[in-house]
Amino acid sequence: SVTINGGTVCSENNTAIDLYRLSNGSEFARLNMTEGSVSGGSYGLRQSTSGTTNISGGTISGTSGDIYFESGDKGRDGTFTVIGEIPFEKVDLNLVMATSYPDIDFTKAKIGNGKKLKLTISKNATVDTTLKLFELSKANYRDILQNTELQISGFTPIFVIDNKSVEAESADVYVYWSNASNNPRRVRYYKAISDTEPLYEEYLTNGSILSNVSLDIDGKIPDGWKIADGNRVASDMAVNI
Repeated sequence: SVTINGGTVCSENNTAIDLYRLSNGSEFARLNMTEGSVSGGSYGLRQSTSGTTNISGGTISGTSGDIYFESGDKGRDGTFTVIGEIPFEKVDLNLVMATSYPDIDFTKAKIGNGKKLKLTISKNATVDTTLKLFELSKANYRDILQNTELQISGFTPIFVIDNKSVEAESADVYVYWSNASNNPRRVRYYKAISDTEPLYEEYLTNGSILSNVSLDIDGKIPDGWKIADGNRVASDMAVNI
């Protein structure tokens, strides 16, 4: 277990903190960071599935990238949680077949003004065509997604929101990058049915509910339109990735 409440952790040629321990349950390697600076000649932080990280302050940076998620054995359920402003900008995720990586919790996180979060996913060709990326608060998920750049070599990935509960305060965000067995829905929101340009659009998993739009019921407006709320209407259609 490592706690950083200030100061500097630096490695000029390698990853500054390598959070990996092949174990189970409470024996996972842990990092708690409230202040300070972590910088690496390769990455600032590398975390496998078996690690647990909690960040509420400070900065993390690296020459190759700031954060590196190394997929590990399934069943080793590590977590990566950020509270407050996200203190890094470039994240690499390495995915291989039959593995997993930590659950990323951004429900209490935000991206600083003028900043972008850049995610690069490298994968084995046999890996599935969808991936649960992180959990976000419904209150600010659009702000985070609009300021996040996503790259997968050879594909045009999209964010897909999985929100099947009206009561829940958070929703899971997936990445789709190829044809999947359960294709998402594209939803466009408008001020009025007569508008030709939407206020914004997003992708939802089938059965998701967002802004009072349910994709499992017929809309109250004809021709595929649905009432979104008192000020907006929405249209949706199935898409192939």
